[in-house]
Amino acid sequence: MPNKVGPNTVNDSIVFNYDTGDVANSYIGEPTTNLASGLGLIGMAGISLSYIGLEYGWLKYSMSGTFTGGGYPYIMYLDPVSFTGGQYYSTQAIVKTNVPTKFNYFGASGVSYVNEPKNAEGTLTQTTLPDGSSYVTRSGFAYTNTTAQPGYLFTNPINNTTFDASTDFVYLKNFQIEQKYHCTQYTPSSRSATQGLLDISGTNNTITLATSYDNNAQPYFDATDDFMSLGSDVTFKTTGGWTVESIVYYNGVAGNYNNTTSPANFIGAEDIIHNSWYWSVLENKLALWNISPGYWRYGSTILQPNRWYYVALVSLDGGTNYQFYLNGVAEGGDHVAQIWNPNYSGLRIRYIGKGNNSNPRLVNGRINVTKVYNRALTSTEIQKNYSQYKTRFNLQ
Repeated sequence: MPNKVGPNTVNDSIVFNYDTGDVANSYIGEPTTNLASGLGLIGMAGISLSYIGLEYGWLKYSMSGTFTGGGYPYIMYLDPVSFTGGQYYSTQAIVKTNVPTKFNYFGASGVSYVNEPKNAEGTLTQTTLPDGSSYVTRSGFAYTNTTAQPGYLFTNPINNTTFDASTDFVYLKNFQIEQKYHCTQYTPSSRSATQGLLDISGTNNTITLATSYDNNAQPYFDATDDFMSLGSDVTFKTTGGWTVESIVYYNGVAGNYNNTTSPANFIGAEDIIHNSWYWSVLENKLALWNISPGYWRYGSTILQPNRWYYVALVSLDGGTNYQFYLNGVAEGGDHVAQIWNPNYSGLRIRYIGKGNNSNPRLVNGRINVTKVYNRALTSTEIQKNYSQYKTRFNLQ
């Protein structure tokens, strides 16, 4: 899973902001249903396991008895759920014990599902977390037939070791099973498309995810039907004096005009009443349409696929001038000297990565960050923001 990020960017005057790398505040996760909601450990082979209760968010169990099972690796197991035959599933959990010296290994390798034939074995992982607990997963496995099965945790006590229920404990949290090819961020029950990505600007705009997801549960745009939506057209400014910045990655850069995938819009809305609706990539360059009179104006750089970019559009106060920025540097091109009609200088957004329903203009790639300011950032501020993202996204 991605780590929380909090870049030291310009923070005043932000009116919209999401960041799919900020899992603590913004990217809550791909829509999912936790099939293991309310479940936990079902037992330990050869050892008596008793549930005590919650302790600082962990399900706490006591262990008692003497282990005589030798090298058997599946001592500890998770509650079973019913798996539909032919469907992909993924499981994750975090486990720990306060007596690790009584085990040859504890929570190693991942989660094992056995007993019945499978169409796909899936991938097992184990990560030791900073507190010493073990984050274990099995992703992308599928049983051949519908069956209810427990998940076995690779755990083996030292043979002939005695456990005391008053002092020896095992802990479990974030147990999740979901009908997906990959694991997503933990949820105790379910997470909808409107709960996965939060606007962290403080203005509480709802963002609906209608995107695809990679094996790291990160959203991407497939240039077919993917986008993000604020639910309705939101007017951020009716005049000039604003900034939209994005961190984008293109699997394919928009070339010749076709109105479906080229131009590829950074932002969009159902009502087309501002020049900003047309902020996009066209002919492999940053592009903006001048509504009246009607013509395209471009940046100077040919964009390349398979590369991250920091992109910003600044509408200067008065609404008669725009400046494109690419990787912190002011773009050249014929947009610079253009005097724009201020009657169309406002900013209205409903969609990220889409124009509107009649003019899709879909993106092929990723837009991991979108940030809107209700003022025009200076070139120094643009450079500061770019610098904060440069290392994270390996920007040029």
